[in-house]
Amino acid sequence: MRNFIYSIVAFLIIVCGSCEESNQQSLIILNNSDKTVILSLSGFQGEPECIKPANKHDYNNMLRNNAIGAHSKIDLKDRLSDSFLSGHKTLFILVFDRMDVDTMSCEQFEQIYPIKKQWQLTKSEAELSNWVLTYP
Repeated sequence: MRNFIYSIVAFLIIVCGSCEESNQQSLIILNNSDKTVILSLSGFQGEPECIKPANKHDYNNMLRNNAIGAHSKIDLKDRLSDSFLSGHKTLFILVFDRMDVDTMSCEQFEQIYPIKKQWQLTKSEAELSNWVLTYP
């Protein structure tokens, strides 16, 4: 019986010792509005550009990865760079109304650039907000 217990303990040590610790930090964005919004994430602040994909497949991917439904949330933990998490980079998060993305041409979008909210987030600012941002 003692050998059986030692075998189980050894097995657990081997299995747990091979487990990688997840150092992924969650960043939650809550959408408290009545509209679906689309996020645009970047490591730099650039010139206004159209975020509307050219084809239906890319559009559906954009919605799956970047849209937050009304009164919903999204976790961006898989999209945070190591340089942001180490405190060396600012994350720019832009929020757009889905209706603007759907109804404007790229030319109109770039001209008007209908940002509903913008965060320029550092790691220390994320920590101060407990890693949760709220729109609006």
